[in-house]
Amino acid sequence: MIPPNTVTRTQLITSTVSNFLFLNQNNKTCKIGGGNYNTSHYTLDRIFNSDAKQETLFKVVAKETIDDVLNGFNGTIFTYGQSGSGKTFTMYGTDLYDDTKGIIPRSM
Repeated sequence: MIPPNTVTRTQLITSTVSNFLFLNQNNKTCKIGGGNYNTSHYTLDRIFNSDAKQETLFKVVAKETIDDVLNGFNGTIFTYGQSGSGKTFTMYGTDLYDDTKGIIPRSM
């Protein structure tokens, strides 16, 4: 996982995906669009890259919500994204007995 505050504005401009998605970990923002597309700006709580570990995702994203549910509060963990982007892997993982187990097996 890339540590926070490691992407400079110059890197942001040069590290785009088809000049369409711009991530800035310094101020946790995401810009989608550009060129012939409308541009939208989003502020995020955290940006994870593809090297993020399942355990890190669980601790940062899910643990507090799961603890709250166990204490009687309602909670939802919702995955959304393009087909093949890793939603099922994030929720289930590949094996219940190794580091790739996802949020659901870790919550039990």
